[in-house]
Amino acid sequence: MDDHLVSGALDNPAALHIVLNIVILDDYTNIAQAVTYHLLPDDATPVLREANGLLNRLIHVYNSIDNTLASKSIERLLPQLDKCLEVIERWVHQTQSK
Repeated sequence: MDDHLVSGALDNPAALHIVLNIVILDDYTNIAQAVTYHLLPDDATPVLREANGLLNRLIHVYNSIDNTLASKSIERLLPQLDKCLEVIERWVHQTQSK
């Protein structure tokens, strides 16, 4: 999995919180708040939560890892993560142009 893609999707909500002067919390709370403030679409929450959990399992080797299942999850998540990043990028560009 491209850890930069997942990390970017998760770090960007934290960066957006800085812009909005909101306290930065854990990844899951940051995602929820980004959705609450309409910085991410509602359907981004389960995608980003699942990607964050998968990333943690892969990096920290929680339990045993089924490579086939992980690969299928990655293939399924990547297009959805791309959509999340597009939304974040549009918001950043709109914010920068103000």
